[in-house]
Amino acid sequence: MNIVPFDLKKRLLTPKYAQEEIRKRAQDTDAVILSGHVHVRMSERDVLRRELFRILREGRVSDKPVETIRGDIEAKICLKLRGTRSACVATIILLQGKEEGKVFIKTVMFEGEY
Repeated sequence: MNIVPFDLKKRLLTPKYAQEEIRKRAQDTDAVILSGHVHVRMSERDVLRRELFRILREGRVSDKPVETIRGDIEAKICLKLRGTRSACVATIILLQGKEEGKVFIKTVMFEGEY
């Protein structure tokens, strides 16, 4: 089990640093893990894979991220894509284990749905 420095976790619990970390990790598509659920939601909401990555790479985290029971960081990142609605991605910044350094994508939604 990896020990995450307290100061790193504390920084990631702020929108600014969580946003920076998500954007940085999403530059490498291999560092992004999509859940099965996210594929269903992308189809239902007509969000393309390239749009998902655009949200991750350019979006904004405005709500305070939270620590998961596992010790990772969960944050929602949003970006206006088309029309008047913003699409959002629920992410988990993985801080430990074999997937450390990656970001797990839980779901895709429109702002206000989560």
